[in-house]
Amino acid sequence: AGAPHRLTRTVGPGLAREWSVSPDGLRFTFKLRPNVKWHDGKPFTSGDVAFSAMKVWKEMHPRGRTIYANLTDMKENRDETARCSVPAGRPLDS
Repeated sequence: AGAPHRLTRTVGPGLAREWSVSPDGLRFTFKLRPNVKWHDGKPFTSGDVAFSAMKVWKEMHPRGRTIYANLTDMKENRDETARCSVPAGRPLDS
C-alpha cells in the first residue's frame, strides 16, 4: 500500500490512496488511486492487486513466502477496492 517516504521515513500511500484494518485485525481494505495506468495504457485494478498478492508476492518473492504465508485471500470488490484476509490469530508477518 505504501513505501517509506525517503525524507521522513514514514509510510504513505503509493498505489492505494488509503487503507483500513478491521477491528479484529483480520481484514484489510485498500482503496486504490483512480486513473492509474500500466505502461501499456491499461487500467490498474483490484484484480492486479489480487494477482500480485496471491501469485507473485506470496508464491515467487523470497521473503513474500514468509511475510504473506497467512494471507488467505485477496478479493476484487470493485476496480478501485481490494480486500484481503488472514486467519484468526495469524497476522501478516512484518
